Amino acid sequence: MLSPDERVEADSGYSAGNPEFCLTPKGIWHPAEKTELQNTLRARQETVNTRLTNFKAMSDVWRHDIDRHSIAFCAVLVIVQIQIEHGNPLFDVKNYE
Repeated sequence: MLSPDERVEADSGYSAGNPEFCLTPKGIWHPAEKTELQNTLRARQETVNTRLTNFKAMSDVWRHDIDRHSIAFCAVLVIVQIQIEHGNPLFDVKNYE
C-alpha cells in the first residue's frame, strides 16, 4: 500500500525484504550519516507496537470465530490511532522530513 516514492523504516529482521520498499540498518540504501535518525524512527514505531500489545490481542488465546479476529484487531488499531491523534501523541522526531 506504499506509494512509488515511499519506503518503510524496518529493523534487521526485514533485511531480506525488497530494498525498494524496506530501509533496514544493514541494507544497501542505509546512509551511515542517518543512522541515529533511523534508529529514532524505529524506536518511535516500537512505541506504537507497545500500545498495540497493551490490548493483548496477539498474546491471549482467541476464543471466537476466526472471521472476527480481523475486526477486533482493526478496532484496536483505530483505538490506538485515536489515542495518538487526541491526547497521547507519539514523540516528535527532529530533523525528519
